[in-house]
Amino acid sequence: MSILFPENHTFDSLFRELAHSVKDMAILFQELSIDFKDFKEYSLKAKIIEEQADSVTHKIIHELNTAFITPFDREDLYALVLQLDDIVDYIENAVHNFHVYDVHEKRECVTEFAPLFVEASENIIKLMKACFSKKRHLSDLNKIIVAIHTQESHGDDIYLNAIHELFKNEKNAIEVIKWKDIIENLEQAMDKFENTANTVENINIKAS
Repeated sequence: MSILFPENHTFDSLFRELAHSVKDMAILFQELSIDFKDFKEYSLKAKIIEEQADSVTHKIIHELNTAFITPFDREDLYALVLQLDDIVDYIENAVHNFHVYDVHEKRECVTEFAPLFVEASENIIKLMKACFSKKRHLSDLNKIIVAIHTQESHGDDIYLNAIHELFKNEKNAIEVIKWKDIIENLEQAMDKFENTANTVENINIKAS
């Protein structure tokens, strides 16, 4: 088993650290969704989390470029690190845009996406822990993957309803442009949660 899955605490700890950055950004977005003011301050906090995530991402890529043996297929690990980093980036973009676009009124989709991000980020932490564990239980991994797929599907419903309501009820074209961009950022973040789960599923298949 050790030959098939070489132990590498560096990858394990770094991917878990990046997963925690995802959760930090999700929690920040949830706090913003409740507070819904002081967007400049939230934007600065989001930038700090994004920079921390970037730092970990670069460390992982460096390890992938220099490690003689990696715990899983190198291409899959590249995909995994970039997808996790993308989640952070898309949520950060949404946080920034509340400030840049000088948003005043909160839409229901913000309240709906916020807990979904936190739930999905908690599953991402579980997924990284299960994926890099020496005792890998495929059934546990599959349950987490299915949960993330379900959350992404819920995110699709929120997105479609939000876009429908936006074009149906918003008469100000500038507001339509602002909110369409924000809503798409939020939906893209949920897509990346699913992409991450898909990559781990692919790792699973190759490792089984």
